[in-house]
Amino acid sequence: MHPQTKKIPTLLGLLLLVVAIGAGVLLTQYRQFFNIGASETEKPQEVRITNVSSTSFTVSWTTKIATAGFLAFGEGKTLNYTAPQNKFISPLSLVHSVDAQGLKPDTSYYFNVGVNKDTYGNKNGDYSVKTSKKFVGKNLNEFAKIIARIHTPL
Repeated sequence: MHPQTKKIPTLLGLLLLVVAIGAGVLLTQYRQFFNIGASETEKPQEVRITNVSSTSFTVSWTTKIATAGFLAFGEGKTLNYTAPQNKFISPLSLVHSVDAQGLKPDTSYYFNVGVNKDTYGNKNGDYSVKTSKKFVGKNLNEFAKIIARIHTPL
């Protein structure tokens, strides 16, 4: 065999490899070309925090297509707990509601909304909510007195 015949396939192979790597790098910079990531229809919209108590809160949101929902939450910036979508809602739904329960009173919690396998925060990072103070003892008696005064005719 002549050295010339082995050299051409090797050079051709190297040229093909360089072109393929260059094309791969170029195409990964244009993520939307391959539609990598969540589509706009999966992203949570109209996120609402409701039913805040001393030990729980509820988060609800909508999506444009039916998706599975969950909540990733925790104290501080470590979101080490998850809560599934409420059972009264279909597993794949346009409307989502999740209860975070068993929480500490008067504590700040951070959370991200989960859609399918992705999580989303708000424009500034994670969402946040603070549970209320525990309402017991003397405070409960004071509350009862206020209610009694409201219902007493003048």
